[in-house]
Amino acid sequence: LFPYTTLFRSGEAQLLLGLQVLTRIRGGAPKMAANLYANLCDARSFQGHYADALAACRQAVALYRVVDHGILGAVLHDSAFMAVNAGEPLSGAESMYREARQFPRPNQPSFQPIIDGRLGMLRLRQGDLDSGERLLRDAERALRGKEEPLIEIVPVLYARAFGEEARGRYTEAVGIMTEALDLVNRRQAAFMGP
Repeated sequence: LFPYTTLFRSGEAQLLLGLQVLTRIRGGAPKMAANLYANLCDARSFQGHYADALAACRQAVALYRVVDHGILGAVLHDSAFMAVNAGEPLSGAESMYREARQFPRPNQPSFQPIIDGRLGMLRLRQGDLDSGERLLRDAERALRGKEEPLIEIVPVLYARAFGEEARGRYTEAVGIMTEALDLVNRRQAAFMGP
């Protein structure tokens, strides 16, 4: 059992309690509710409950559309991710990713290439190898950076390997996956364990 499962369950219970308390506040504190729903989405996602996470994300998106466009792109991104993992139609997830691109994060320059990488993978999964590969190559170029690639490039490399495999180019796919594995071994993101 994942060691943090109990913490995520406890966190989910606290978030639900917080949302219940907000209903008693005049006006409902929509920004606070949006934040709680976004965190609830994360807590459910970490437990692998993607359909429930998507429901929470959708609540957050509806509220952020009214109270705060600054984080709307990130929550749309999360919603699309949950939709894919919950088995929703890929076209709906693609629409959410495309909308997320309209709300760039000024303090996160890698946000747009990350979205492009997600869109590229969706295009590949829907059988549009050429469009998917174009998006992935653009994302890869942006995430390579000036010195060392950003760790966010790993899913883009995985998607590129998937595309190469779909085309029957197995040697290229193995080469790309080897680079991704090397990056993960050298530069683990803060959220990754040893």
